[in-house]
This record gives sequence, C-alpha cells and structure tokens, in this order.
Amino acid sequence: MKKKVENPLLNYENKWVALDEKQEKVVLFADTLAKLQKKIVKQKSRSLAVMWVSPFDVYLAPYVLKKN
Repeated sequence: MKKKVENPLLNYENKWVALDEKQEKVVLFADTLAKLQKKIVKQKSRSLAVMWVSPFDVYLAPYVLKKN
C-alpha cells in the first residue's frame, strides 16, 4: 500500500510565499512578488525566506548553452 505524502506547499502552487525563519511554515503568500513584498513591509516581518512555488506537475531542469 502506497502512503500519500502530504506537501505543505500544495495550496501555494504558482504563488510567492514567505517562510518562517526555520523554513517550516508559510507565513505570507501572494500571487506576485511585488504584492508579497508589500505584505512583508506592512507586517514588518524579519528573517523570512521568499520563494516561488512552481506547479507540481511541471519539471524544471537547467539548460546549459555551449558556445561553439
């Protein structure tokens, strides 16, 4: 029997989030980085990690361009 993994960021797909100091809990979120920045300034929050939560059904891979 497969065990379902709970992802705490599942509700924040395609959104910008601010995580607490230990990066364990979403403190603030917004659709755009500008809106999230305004929320952070308004709340006077410190020591937050800001990241964009990409869609979980899409894979991002680095692509290296080589000069010939």
